Amino acid sequence: MPRYLPLLLLGCWLAAIEPPTGIVALVSSDPMGEPGASAVVVADGLALTLTEVLPTGVGTITVVVPPGRQRAATVERRGDIALLRFDTSGLTPIPIAVTEPAIGDEVWTAGNASGAVQLDGLAAISRGVLSGSYAIDPKAPPTRGRGGKICSTITGPMFETDAAINQGAEGGALLDAQGRLIGLLTLGELRERRLGLAVPAARALGAAGMATPTKTPTAAVPGAAWMVLVRLERTQGLGNPPTVPRPPQALEDVPVYERERLQRWWDGYYHFQQVAWTDAPIPAVVIDAAAGLLLTSASHLHGDAASGRVLLAGGGLPCTVHAIDAGLDLALLKCAGSLPLTNATLAVEAPLLGDQVRVVGLVEDGPVATAGRVSVVGRKVSQTPFSFLQVDARANYATLGGPVIDAAGRLTGLLVLMGPDESRPWYINSGVAMAVDAPTIAAALPRLVAGRSRLAPPVVGLGIRVGDNGRLVIHEVTPGTGAAEAGLKPGDLILSVAGEPVASPAALARVLLRSKAGETVAVGLRRGRKVVNVKVEVREFGG
Repeated sequence: MPRYLPLLLLGCWLAAIEPPTGIVALVSSDPMGEPGASAVVVADGLALTLTEVLPTGVGTITVVVPPGRQRAATVERRGDIALLRFDTSGLTPIPIAVTEPAIGDEVWTAGNASGAVQLDGLAAISRGVLSGSYAIDPKAPPTRGRGGKICSTITGPMFETDAAINQGAEGGALLDAQGRLIGLLTLGELRERRLGLAVPAARALGAAGMATPTKTPTAAVPGAAWMVLVRLERTQGLGNPPTVPRPPQALEDVPVYERERLQRWWDGYYHFQQVAWTDAPIPAVVIDAAAGLLLTSASHLHGDAASGRVLLAGGGLPCTVHAIDAGLDLALLKCAGSLPLTNATLAVEAPLLGDQVRVVGLVEDGPVATAGRVSVVGRKVSQTPFSFLQVDARANYATLGGPVIDAAGRLTGLLVLMGPDESRPWYINSGVAMAVDAPTIAAALPRLVAGRSRLAPPVVGLGIRVGDNGRLVIHEVTPGTGAAEAGLKPGDLILSVAGEPVASPAALARVLLRSKAGETVAVGLRRGRKVVNVKVEVREFGG
């Protein structure tokens, strides 16, 4: 039996919580028909929600209790938290956790996502982990959605989770593995993380004058001791691209006939500001603390970044880019002195399909981590000799260049290949994240430490350059390649490769992506008026 099969079978069994019956919905007055927000019943006659989900200046609202009955509730605002007092008969208050959770603990979100409570009375729940605990700067811009709509303005201490938080769930419950309340859900985000946030229960319950959970000592996050933040100097950064300036008006401030145009403008602006925004400090892994060597993703080196400063307690330390491996998307940074940190422990063997992993990153308040499994091994993303791991843990710019940790607490991979260009925007928090495995890192390190960069990765292919004008005509044949040896010539029209018709460079690349150096493929081509079939050896060249 393959090693990974028992892990996959084990992963089919998940811990469960009792369906929460203390979630109620707020009747929505949104003209767009979006579902009403949520509130959490915490005691007889009392529920908590977020002030920002309530209409301004209203003292009485209507709530929906399962299964779809409406009741009047009075509102008491206590800063960011609102208390709702109404008849809670037939509802079971959600118990309060005794202690706060730790990063990596299993959690659940529960709320009125997509109007679930109005539909059948059952809150929508989603399982994940507590992925972070940090504060949102009061000066931070509000979280916005499509059309520039403000989703959340709450700042201060927050819990982060990779469990789903959808429209209508805000004000709902973040629950621990035993179904106890640990936070109230928001639609807020930290821009470089783009994961859901919740106001900690201690903050919410304190506003209600109720007993709050005890704060537990901060648990060590595996891999965090090897990590440090680096603020790169980007002279050409993406923070506010002149090609997509901020729209001058909100969507609701213009006539209906102008909204489609403004909607596209806002969408483009927030793509750069929230998806491609990468001016936050980046994570790097300590390879040799004494020599001041750090490893991160070369994807971070946009905007002409060549130097930076390591952020350390008591001051920073200058660093420069020492060497790059473009094919593996690795960058080695060298500091101006030694680092008071611990060297990473690299796994000797590559992980297998189904292995449990954590993707670890850093924000300025501390470590963050999401959980998942190795979902693909040997993933090829381009015509190079290199392949990558794919993991389904949620990943973003705060984990790009950070470690993928195995169950033994070792670095089993380094997260790479995540923008900021638009060729891979779907990697961000999509459950598709790429990593270089530990043995490949170990093999590349001697060359990087010696300062030898590989700026152009080798190519695995036929050795031809073709035009893309609707016909794959060979423009150039590279000497010493399989194409040159097989007699392919400029002017030949490629018809098929390995038995598959190809009509574009992308189609040709997809076929060759599955080929390995040393293999022979059949190439069908038209030369003049003749159709010719030849055998061409796929080789590694260039780099």
